[in-house]
Amino acid sequence: MTRKFAFNIIYIIDVLGDEDLDSSSDIKINTNRPDDITLKSNTASKLFKSISSLKVPIPIVFVKIHNIPMLISFFKELEKGVIKKGLIPIVHFECHGSPDDGMFFPGIKKYISWSEMNDLFLMINKHTMNNLLAIVAGCDSFKSTENIDFAKGSPYGCYIGANKVTDASIISRFKDFYRYIFIYNDFDGACDLLGSDFSMVFSYDICMQRFLLPLVLSYFGEDKKEFVEYTINRLIDNGQQGSIGEIRKLAKYRLKHIDKYYERSGVQFLHGQRPLAFTELKRIALDLKDNLSDEAKFNIELRNAIKLKRNIIMGKGA
Repeated sequence: MTRKFAFNIIYIIDVLGDEDLDSSSDIKINTNRPDDITLKSNTASKLFKSISSLKVPIPIVFVKIHNIPMLISFFKELEKGVIKKGLIPIVHFECHGSPDDGMFFPGIKKYISWSEMNDLFLMINKHTMNNLLAIVAGCDSFKSTENIDFAKGSPYGCYIGANKVTDASIISRFKDFYRYIFIYNDFDGACDLLGSDFSMVFSYDICMQRFLLPLVLSYFGEDKKEFVEYTINRLIDNGQQGSIGEIRKLAKYRLKHIDKYYERSGVQFLHGQRPLAFTELKRIALDLKDNLSDEAKFNIELRNAIKLKRNIIMGKGA
């Protein structure tokens, strides 16, 4: 398992509107080509200019997107490039976002949902063997991670999104972010520069958290029957066919061999990459369970919160 990634091209994707222009004057960008590029001035074009000035040894591509069909077309062409040319991209979006509605297109006053965006990311990530770095510099864009269809696989190898409403001063930190990557080759340090307004997560950690919570819950108390019922309900939710007796038998088998199920499911989610070893996952789960149990003995609020969360996960509601 690794939390590193490679890339050989960067796309700066502008989904902003005319109201986001910060100057009436265009900016000229030297891209080491015969002719300079002239763009309207906003956070996307300024970021493109900043990265281009670093003289990086890989292509930096500026893309202007006005509507959803253009976005879909871009991803289809990028998918071809990944398959035929071996492209391994960073896709960086400068945009507006909504926690509930997704990415906003000012020109057409429409949204594309975070789950639909994840489907587009998935087109690329599966061909890069879980190596796509997706950055969405728009309000509340970290909500993407809460809209993952785990049956389809991870939409990105690594994701960076905003935890709150953003503005130009916050977005400008990405200039230093890329400078830190290319000059110091320090991704962790680059992420630190973004501050608490943004969060970064690797798909390996998403995978671990997905399987860690049920594992932790299975160690709370001695009632394994509830965990069997929980597994049955998840199988049914995921479209498992058969009688309830057959599904119950399958649930018990999976719980008995949860280590193999975890590893197989992890490889599928990570598009061929191996997840955290099950023995290590189990150690983390047991440590977490013990720490929470000890703390809950003296913390009524935590004890009630654990009970509430457990009931919700087990399908009992609040």
